Amino acid sequence: MAAPRIVFAAAEISPLAKTGGLGDVVGSLPTALQPYCHTITVALPFHEEIPRQQLKQLKCLDRFELVVNHKPITVTVWQARTIHSTVPLLLFKQDTYLSRGKVYDGLSVLNPLTGKLATKDSLGQRLKYLFFSYALHAYLRRHPRAFTIVHGHDFHVAPALALVHTDPALQHMRTVITIHNLRYTGSLLPHYWKLFQPSLIPLFDLTEAKRLYGPRMLWLGLRWADAITTVSPQYAKEILTPQYGGDFAALLQQRRQNLFGIINGIDTAQFNPATDPNVRHHFSWRTIQRRADNKLLLQRECGLPVDPTIPLVGMVARLTVQKGFHLVINAMKQLSALPIQLVICGTGRTEFMRGLHTAMQRYPKQWYFHDAFDTVFSQHVYAGSDIFLMPSRHEPCGLAQLIAMRYGSVPVVRSTGGLKDTVTEGDNGFLFNRYASTTMLAGVQRAVKVYQTQPKQWQQLMRHGMTADYTWKASAKLYSDLYKRVLRSAN
Repeated sequence: MAAPRIVFAAAEISPLAKTGGLGDVVGSLPTALQPYCHTITVALPFHEEIPRQQLKQLKCLDRFELVVNHKPITVTVWQARTIHSTVPLLLFKQDTYLSRGKVYDGLSVLNPLTGKLATKDSLGQRLKYLFFSYALHAYLRRHPRAFTIVHGHDFHVAPALALVHTDPALQHMRTVITIHNLRYTGSLLPHYWKLFQPSLIPLFDLTEAKRLYGPRMLWLGLRWADAITTVSPQYAKEILTPQYGGDFAALLQQRRQNLFGIINGIDTAQFNPATDPNVRHHFSWRTIQRRADNKLLLQRECGLPVDPTIPLVGMVARLTVQKGFHLVINAMKQLSALPIQLVICGTGRTEFMRGLHTAMQRYPKQWYFHDAFDTVFSQHVYAGSDIFLMPSRHEPCGLAQLIAMRYGSVPVVRSTGGLKDTVTEGDNGFLFNRYASTTMLAGVQRAVKVYQTQPKQWQQLMRHGMTADYTWKASAKLYSDLYKRVLRSAN
């Protein structure tokens, strides 16, 4: 069998245009797959925020017209590589629908049904990626032998996977969809049916769409892709239940033979405390004593008392319910009663930002909140904190706990999804089961007690975390095997 020729299609990619773990995966997994002799290309919109100085060999590869709401628009496709990778990119540019603004925010996407700009970023996102799916499908039709597998990520390209499935000219192609977070479904209100291409309509279960109050783009990918993956084995089990799978649990149950859980990895060359340019004092497990200086610098940077004996708890996350921030806010008083400091980096829901600012005002010697998406400060937290807190309601995989362990910060996490797959109580971290402030607090208390009274055990926790293999090597092999499996099913 010839090696698969794969196009990754996604909304974001690190480091060009990244908001979270999806960008990290799309930025690192293609490189990890190259040793298996796969030809990998990444396709995404040519976002306005993509810095041109990080692109090389940029050239216009194709130009074609799409019809959107009975009006033609011109799409150009640019080929490039980044200065960080050998993986080629396909950047889809169209100023009205695809390229304005950031990945998800400030999009200024035209709503073709009203002739006006979409006033909400959430609607702008869904329209942008519906049109991206159409543009990607059109490009595949124009270059039908370029790829044998289309690997889409989340709802953003799910319509394209369904179009490939139904297109006689592309029947040799196989499709894979990866669920990074099932909460984001690409839902549209019923009157947006007018924007769906006629060949897509029969691919929906119209009764199901009516129950869901309109079309959901993700449904198309979950129903018609040849294989479904998600980013940890535990999350693959959880989404088969209504609690985690929600409106898609029944469909995923029907397709469970095509569902695979493959744990994410991280780029350990990028996330390396011995070389990371954002770590002020480089260290490894062999030079672990140097790590303490990063903690002292972080305390000083945050205006906290500089004391190497105080356990410093770090968090780096979006401020959402999913990430458990209402547990943190509700336990503010109890956490402040512990002999700890807390440093939190992130942005998100206004009420959580307000609550963390309140905590910083009430307990200025214990709390510090950095209200920004700041990759430099995030690395300071990973390298300087003793304990890393992730009280997630659900967590498909989680990369923050992997990065934290690599940097010597011991995780306290809820036992869910990829957190359960990667953290083991007493071996490399601490887990709590019930989603509640009291159980989260108990997990933090256990960690603090070990930190304060059992230094040898704490060193063992750090060592197991820092020296474990979090690379993409094993997971890339599983993806490679899956690609071969879906190609065999075509024969």
